[in-house]
Amino acid sequence: MKNLIPVLITGLTLIFSGAQAQNFVDYGKVTGSFQFDGQYYMEDDKLGITDSTLDGKLFRFNGFGNIIYTNGNFRAGFRYEAYLPPIAGYNQKYEGHGIPYYFAEYQFKNIQITVGNFYEQFGNGLVLRSYEEWTLGYDNSIRGARVKIQPYKGIALKGLIGTQRYYWEPYANGNRGIVKGIDAEFYLNDMFNGMADAKTKIILGGSFVSNYEKVKDKTLVRDTVIYKYILPSNVAAYAGRLQLIYGGFQFNGEYAYKINNPSAMNNYIYKNGESMLATFSYSRKGLGVSLSGKRIDNMSYKSRSSELGEALDINYLPPLTNPQTYSLATIYPYATQPNGEIGIQAKVNYMIPKRSKLGGKYGTRIELNYSN
Repeated sequence: MKNLIPVLITGLTLIFSGAQAQNFVDYGKVTGSFQFDGQYYMEDDKLGITDSTLDGKLFRFNGFGNIIYTNGNFRAGFRYEAYLPPIAGYNQKYEGHGIPYYFAEYQFKNIQITVGNFYEQFGNGLVLRSYEEWTLGYDNSIRGARVKIQPYKGIALKGLIGTQRYYWEPYANGNRGIVKGIDAEFYLNDMFNGMADAKTKIILGGSFVSNYEKVKDKTLVRDTVIYKYILPSNVAAYAGRLQLIYGGFQFNGEYAYKINNPSAMNNYIYKNGESMLATFSYSRKGLGVSLSGKRIDNMSYKSRSSELGEALDINYLPPLTNPQTYSLATIYPYATQPNGEIGIQAKVNYMIPKRSKLGGKYGTRIELNYSN
């Protein structure tokens, strides 16, 4: 896999260059972005911040730079990252610098091909979501190949294969799993002419994901009894989803199921996992109402069964909480419990019209939220 990706990128680039080499300079466009964050730490014995806890590294630095080249239907780019060393709060395994992210992509009419690193999400992410959040120090990008196809109006298909990023550790000798997945989405109102003018919009979707990992049998001692665990090499998960839209009303629901996956996260139990997420909402000018509920049972899904940290998550289990911006409310943020939880959330947003007695010059926004 690690040798195949550069070959695919080179091949895709050569195909593009051979067809449009004369336009490469004239019509190409280069864009980019960068961010640098640095912090200097002072020792404070009362808080337990000493030279030893800081390992003598009083100044810490995180930075990245993105460069993307675009020419017609062709895109290619890379991201350089540096953690010298990582700011406190980031995983110290990030220490170092290099180019962990690069890709090439081409659009052939209704077919898009990507090789290298990419981010992807199937549905609500219950069986697959790869994403990057710089402020949290999280990145589980997939390095491999992805194809997106629209074979017919109203039908969108995706297929991918690759390995996830694990800090700076390259993929070698099966040190983590190979992720494969397919996703299909059907917009029924676009597919059937008789439904084109219907007030109710219906969208159906389905996903299948498999993780192959070279695992060895594991021996554990429980209550002085020795158990030998035969761990599965292939762990599959699938999901189905439905979205209904009628005027200002909308329903979004998804159900996911995972084959038994003994891992460090669930203390090596042989139990299937499942998750269900449903959201009902209504909106009109000045008013928005939503009610959400979810159920999660044994849905930790990682590409390395022995991983206990935040890395190598294949899927994403959305939290039903209101994002906070005030520092006091973010001291103890909520964290989804993948081994089991049930949650509900109700939210109301209302805008008092401007130039009214309560709305004032610009209007007044009222937001109510309940989560449990």
